[in-house]
Amino acid sequence: MELQVRKSNITAERHHNRSQRFFFGMLGAQMAVIISTFAIAARQKNFLWSVAAAAGLAAVSFSVYVYLCF
Repeated sequence: MELQVRKSNITAERHHNRSQRFFFGMLGAQMAVIISTFAIAARQKNFLWSVAAAAGLAAVSFSVYVYLCF
């Protein structure tokens, strides 16, 4: 019984670490999209690109909040 619990804990920890790496990968992808959107907004000076960049920045901020608070 104790061996099954240890095996289950090891498996759960591995899934948790994998999930955390996935989170950081997605956060990096979001940041890359935001940086490119800011570059396009700066070049074209278009209001819609600025709104998209602000929405992306809000998404990354929310992701960091979720990571730090939960």
